[in-house]
Amino acid sequence: MSVRSSIRKFLAIALTFLLTAAAIFLPARLSALLMLAAGGLLGSQLFSAVKAMFDNPNTVGSVQAVCLAIVTAGTLAYTLNKERIRTLRVENKVACVAIGLFLGCMSSFLGIGGGPFNVAGLYYFFSMPAKKAAQNSLFIVLFSQLTSTLRTVLFDSVPPFPWAILLGMVLLSIAGSEAGRRINKTIDNRQATLWLEGAMVLVMGISIYNIIKFLG
Repeated sequence: MSVRSSIRKFLAIALTFLLTAAAIFLPARLSALLMLAAGGLLGSQLFSAVKAMFDNPNTVGSVQAVCLAIVTAGTLAYTLNKERIRTLRVENKVACVAIGLFLGCMSSFLGIGGGPFNVAGLYYFFSMPAKKAAQNSLFIVLFSQLTSTLRTVLFDSVPPFPWAILLGMVLLSIAGSEAGRRINKTIDNRQATLWLEGAMVLVMGISIYNIIKFLG
């Protein structure tokens, strides 16, 4: 490992610990945002560690896809049986910091596919209704991915990519978010849960396809 790479890793880890320490002494909302940011950095570090273990990038992709499929399957099983599972109302600040760090980390490592996992986590730990949990999950994905992206831009080399594809993804993401916002206003918690379950089945299908593609 080069000196430059070691410095980057040290800075990312140090920043994660600083954000975690600061979050304990700050107001709840600001603390939550910091933990999502710290979790994003930690998840990015975790992905880099897994990436460094394998020379073949397809192997890394398959590991991430397998993790996503397993986590999503577990989340779906929990969602289908959530009425029989007693939920919590965590209020302890240190516990909330740990939960925020964990959710941010998993969201960053798994990518956008961590959304359903976040919803289940918010439902279980904080007894949030499905619609509210889905809305808060977007913030988890937003801040964890934002910090992960900033880390890549500042500490790593950004690989070349087609700008047309990036622009198309941004525009379609905005359109999809607006459509989702409007749909969210017209459905109740039961219907939101059905949408969530459908999304998890779709994510598992994509994950299985990616596993076959990467290992094929």
